[in-house]
Amino acid sequence: MPSPKAPTPGMIILSPLILEGFFARIGSDPTYFKAYANLGYIQLQFDQIDKSICSFRKALELTDEIPEIHNSLGIALLRKGATDEAEQSQRKAIQLRPDYSEAWEGLGAIFIFKDDTTMA
Repeated sequence: MPSPKAPTPGMIILSPLILEGFFARIGSDPTYFKAYANLGYIQLQFDQIDKSICSFRKALELTDEIPEIHNSLGIALLRKGATDEAEQSQRKAIQLRPDYSEAWEGLGAIFIFKDDTTMA
């Protein structure tokens, strides 16, 4: 795991205690999608890309109607280089909330990454 930068106000420090909390919540209620989504956000911040993708996908198995989770999955997939899957995730986020500017921005980033500036 890469070493995080010096803490700044509001920065989350990944510690075994934080992870224990997520796993305890998941263990007590495996259908609680927010625990999986929040775990995915933390993993993504610490460049645990594959783990974050798994966490976001698990959250989406439990509820497919949260655009923020689709957007975050798209970001993680793009960081992995899975541009087609990332595009699908961003499009789903936009379908769920057409005015979701972060998802539109993510979709544009995918097209730039694909070197398709006609769509960006």
